[in-house]
Amino acid sequence: LLPTAAAAATTTTRYQSGKTASSSGKKYTTTSSSTKSSSTFAFWKNVGNAQNCAMMRRRLSSTLVSSSSSSLRGVSSSSLRRTEAMMDASDAASSGDFEAALDPVYKNIFYDVPVSNNGARNRLIIYWKNIEDEFEFKNPSTVGGLKSPEFLEMHPQGKMPLLVTKDGQAIPESEVISQYLCDAFVNEGPSLRPETLEAKTASNLATRWHDVYLTPIQGCMYRGPMAPEVRAEQIGEIDRLLNVLEKTVSGFEPGPYLCGDEPCTADAALFPTFVFMTHLLPKYFGWENVFDGRPSLERWYKHMCTKDECAKKVKMEVMGGLMAWDESDRYEKNGLVAAVANDSFQWSY
Repeated sequence: LLPTAAAAATTTTRYQSGKTASSSGKKYTTTSSSTKSSSTFAFWKNVGNAQNCAMMRRRLSSTLVSSSSSSLRGVSSSSLRRTEAMMDASDAASSGDFEAALDPVYKNIFYDVPVSNNGARNRLIIYWKNIEDEFEFKNPSTVGGLKSPEFLEMHPQGKMPLLVTKDGQAIPESEVISQYLCDAFVNEGPSLRPETLEAKTASNLATRWHDVYLTPIQGCMYRGPMAPEVRAEQIGEIDRLLNVLEKTVSGFEPGPYLCGDEPCTADAALFPTFVFMTHLLPKYFGWENVFDGRPSLERWYKHMCTKDECAKKVKMEVMGGLMAWDESDRYEKNGLVAAVANDSFQWSY
């Protein structure tokens, strides 16, 4: 009853990396893969009987006991836990519960696309915590799209991102996912939660300004059709909100992060949206400098783009999507370019 190479093939969307990747860095690509992965097949081939299972469990226990040894440097505790979970599944197989054990689920599934700024905040946390091997990244199209019955069953609002945990819990909403990641992987990487009350308050407030007031209107930078007066009003509101954010984080110099010397969830929330603004506002709306009169935000964004490797990776992912939009003539087709040509409205700040 072991999985075989003849298992039916399905199409999944995963992050792929490598030297052939475009300037956007890692990207979603559609690949054909077996429903029983080769790693799963190899695992069951080795532990498909009780004797081998017991031997491997003894080795795992010995490894866990000596986890501070030099031989385990670079091996994350999450990887060891995953191996132990697979051993538990093998116990089920040896005891006769074959159907449940043959396809052990040991990864969280993250539904998203690279250009999504809300999904990018979660990916940034995943990168900071170095827990990528705990996740499989999928495009919602693999389950029929955002409005498909299958996706709506998991996320009733039909939006991205969406996290489905190993135990089958569906978690929508990017900030909820961020907090889940910080709790579920509290022992991995930075805590991403400020230590002082002042910094915690600023982090929560900056995130609130962003989520409640900025992201609902960010579409004015790239969507259409839209009435020009509505678009112009929302572009002006973005300028005002940037001043609000500057005031919120200005007391934490020299940073380099928004609320002190360590990254927090607010950095993750705001950064991908700033990638949008620093690309779209100068290119299509004539802004000379998004950070004019906002030195704290400018210092922070420069650090994220040049010094923080995980943030640089996220920027490349998001920019890959934005550049694809540029090349598709999206803004000419949806009326944005024509609207901004109307100089009876203010577009540049």
